[in-house]
Amino acid sequence: MAIIDEETLTKLYKEDKLSDVEIARRYKVDRTWIVHLRKKWMIEKNNDSRQTAFPIIESMLLEKGWKVEFTYSSNEVSILLNGKIKIEIMTSTINQKDKTAHFQLSTKESDGNIENEIRIRLPNGRTRKIFYKTCDYIIFFVFDSPENHIWIFKSDDIPDTLQTLSLFPYSIKSKYDNHKENWDIIKVK
Repeated sequence: MAIIDEETLTKLYKEDKLSDVEIARRYKVDRTWIVHLRKKWMIEKNNDSRQTAFPIIESMLLEKGWKVEFTYSSNEVSILLNGKIKIEIMTSTINQKDKTAHFQLSTKESDGNIENEIRIRLPNGRTRKIFYKTCDYIIFFVFDSPENHIWIFKSDDIPDTLQTLSLFPYSIKSKYDNHKENWDIIKVK
């Protein structure tokens, strides 16, 4: 029995632009069940949610006077500012239950990532990218309605062993409040 109907699932993909994982989290089911329903009802999969966030972030950076380029390597897209500053983008949606956005920073062992100069293996078997070796800043973009939320972190401000970053858009006393909409943190080296 479906836990979600075709009309709702279509809306979550087409209007809310959610991914399989984001929908599965919202309904507390395995991602493969959502994929099964999407295929059964012939709902086209959304593009990577970062593709939706990129134009919004690009516009904000251009307004601040930065020269913005997109760089592509393997399966990653980054932003290069003024030809010098590399920014990675991570996206999430609001968990409606606790009004929190969760960003998964590590990957499970079965994903097949190996340890190398930019990736470590954690004690639980998961792997984790060492962000300060791959970028200067990370923008965490949270899709929400009626407005989106953005946090900007220096890549070396995120501990290497942190596996999930949880951000609270509606909190007035979060330890990450100083990163919210803090575009001034971005500086030329």
